[in-house]
Amino acid sequence: MSEISVEFQNVTKRYGSSIVLENFNLVIPKGKISTIIGPSGCGKTTILKMINKLIKPDGGSIFINEKDISKLDSVKLRRNIGYVIQQIGLFPHMTIEENISVVSRLQGKSKRQLSQRVEELLELIGLDPSQFRKRYPFELSGGQQQRIGVARALASDPSIVLMDEPFSALDPISRVQLQKELIKLNEQLKKTIIFVTHDIDEALKIADHVILVQKGKIVQNDSPTQILERPKNEFVREFIGQERFPSKYPSETVINVKANGISIFNDSPISKVADSIQKDSVEGLVVIDHNQTYLGMVNINELKNHLSENQNLQVKDIMRTTVPYITPHTPVADVFSLLEENEILPVVNKEKKLEGVVAKSSVIQGLEDRYHKEEVI
Repeated sequence: MSEISVEFQNVTKRYGSSIVLENFNLVIPKGKISTIIGPSGCGKTTILKMINKLIKPDGGSIFINEKDISKLDSVKLRRNIGYVIQQIGLFPHMTIEENISVVSRLQGKSKRQLSQRVEELLELIGLDPSQFRKRYPFELSGGQQQRIGVARALASDPSIVLMDEPFSALDPISRVQLQKELIKLNEQLKKTIIFVTHDIDEALKIADHVILVQKGKIVQNDSPTQILERPKNEFVREFIGQERFPSKYPSETVINVKANGISIFNDSPISKVADSIQKDSVEGLVVIDHNQTYLGMVNINELKNHLSENQNLQVKDIMRTTVPYITPHTPVADVFSLLEENEILPVVNKEKKLEGVVAKSSVIQGLEDRYHKEEVI
């Protein structure tokens, strides 16, 4: 099964003599949140509206789930895509239940199916069905109305949801809350969400992938972490804002991560662990599985106690799973706090794969090295 949900291939779009997109190529991954950002007039809305054929390209092709949308029925295509927009667009004369189920009714679903789906969606977005399904939009707050907008977009169980500045009209508290809920929601549902926003903080916060567009061209298409760590050019830095990039210190941790001789497999005999600890003169070892996933730790004292009792035990039988771990970007202040009670901290990536360890001595040495380097500069 393809991991690509939407693909633009050499797409061109002109308005009169103005070229908005030219030989534009983009791949949007399946089941992720992708945000599109860029200056006004860069082509964000055009890209979004092309996905549901509200705007047709002058050249090139657009594919959804490997199907050329130019060959698909436009009405059926649009009914199978969810939409959430800034103005929400709830029908004021319809109840919340009727608003949520409007597309599903057009698809011929039964009353029982509609009622059950409405109840599921209201519970999913955190609104009690018994209290909200018979209300009207004017009886809801702005944040609640936008939640209904999200529920309506999900009602027909679309694989793709298009969101155009959906939270921009909300107050800051509601906006932050809905951003968090959207992230949590998609961890469960795995929809392909394409989210246009002018808010850079919002784009970086909610996205699995950020697509930064300038004058109809993709300047950078990366994870938020990659964009902040490795901006492609000066435009990216200026548009994102220098204040959002990690400072030299103390907000980032680039400190002597030891990557060798500190891990052992969870199914290894504890006698093998004893040999490794004595050989490498370490206080403990990080336990991983055969996919390099971090599982826990063992230390010398625990090992000695168990060796005297039963040498046939495996590492997984005695490892501690409560040892905290950090990422390569954990703030130094947090690292120091954790090292107060732990001599060694495993360093893992987003997939919880082991990248190395840090110890108190390595943190101190790393900061000293940085300080002396800065003094020389």
